[in-house]
Order: sequence, then structure tokens, then C-alpha cells
Amino acid sequence: MAAFLLPPCKMNYLKLILIHTKTPHPKTMKKIIVLSFISTIALTACLGRNSQPAEKPINSEPQAVEQVTQVEIDAQLKSVDKIINSGKIADCDSVEDPNFADQCRTNIILNSAKESNDPTVCDQLDSELVPYCKAQIVNNK
Repeated sequence: MAAFLLPPCKMNYLKLILIHTKTPHPKTMKKIIVLSFISTIALTACLGRNSQPAEKPINSEPQAVEQVTQVEIDAQLKSVDKIINSGKIADCDSVEDPNFADQCRTNIILNSAKESNDPTVCDQLDSELVPYCKAQIVNNK
């Protein structure tokens, strides 16, 4: 029999609690240990099975990814650079890569806005870039 004293509390009648403990039989302890071990393994197996990535659908075919070499990228960058230096925005349509074509248009518009000091030229850009373009013109003065 074990007795525990509680710290002082508002209810004065709960000053002493008696807890009666009885040690289980050794065979019962072995059963408890074995059952807890088996349930831990089963739970771990279930969680491990659910955490594996899902399999691909049977009908899915791998899509071919086009590999672009560094030489091709460099060639596109040189052609975009030439177009930007020429200032002809219509030539940006000849660029194959849509990202490079967009960068080409953006740079030509930014350069022409800076050269003319005209903030209305910036309105041709995406709405996200208009404040940047106008700030460049203000800083350029």
C-alpha cells in the first residue's frame, strides 16, 4: 500500500490518497510483454506499408523529355542578345523557346522605356514588371 500527499489545494478533504498496488503474476507479465511487442511490430508494418509511394497507373506511358544541350542554349542566348541589341521587338517572335522570347520582349521594352524616359512604354509589360520599369525610369533621371 502506497500513500501520496497532494499539495495544498482548495478542497481540504483531498489531502491523502491511498493507492493499492499489486504486482502481476510473472506469466501475466510475459503475456503483456509479448502482446505489446507483437502489436508494435504489426503497427510498424502497417505504417510502413502506407508510407510507401503510390505505384504508377498501369496505363501510364513515360513521356519523352526533350533534352536541350548547353550548346543549343548558348546559341539561343546569342540570338536573343542580338535581337535585344537591335531593338526590334517583332524579331522576338523568331525565338523558339517561349521563355527566351518573353525575356527578349521584356528587355527591349525596358531598354526603350529607359532611353525615351517615357513611363507609358512600361505599360506594355506584364503587370508585375510595370512598377520595376517605372522605378528604373525615375532612377535614370
